[in-house]
Amino acid sequence: MLGFKTLTIPALLVGLVALPIPTLAQVAAPPAVTKPKLGPDDTPALRAKKREAAKRLLTLLKPVWSDEEIGRIMYIGWYSAAAASCDDLEIDQVKLAKALETFKPADEASLSPERIKFLNDNLLMDVGMATGWAMAGHYRDVPKFCAEGRQAKTQLAADKHLFEMDTPAPAPAPKP
Repeated sequence: MLGFKTLTIPALLVGLVALPIPTLAQVAAPPAVTKPKLGPDDTPALRAKKREAAKRLLTLLKPVWSDEEIGRIMYIGWYSAAAASCDDLEIDQVKLAKALETFKPADEASLSPERIKFLNDNLLMDVGMATGWAMAGHYRDVPKFCAEGRQAKTQLAADKHLFEMDTPAPAPAPKP
């Protein structure tokens, strides 16, 4: 597949919904997504540009999010990018909502509406950047990226990734 399918993430657009918050142990991180994906054919100049891009991405995220939160943003971005890039992978909206819920501040009642809007706007933008980062890091080998996504889906427990699980087709009705 050379192109990317459209990915809709309604949970991001309607805000954070009130669902049980998963523990961090419930999510398994994708392959190192915060480091630039260096290819064997990359020139030294391209490697330097990739490292600089990674540094800039982290510079944008650090003022708002902790290292742990940045890891979760990159986690969501990796799975979103795989779903956008691969026809056979889809984001499970309930799992996504649970992952986003972890960003809800514990002291939300004490925050101003402006601060809450700021955090929600940054989350939306930063998940988008993380998704773009993961897509850009894999554009040269989308089939391999899709294989990594399928491997995560099949080898990790369902509560350790953000993909929808395949539902088996219903059994045919018995013939009389």
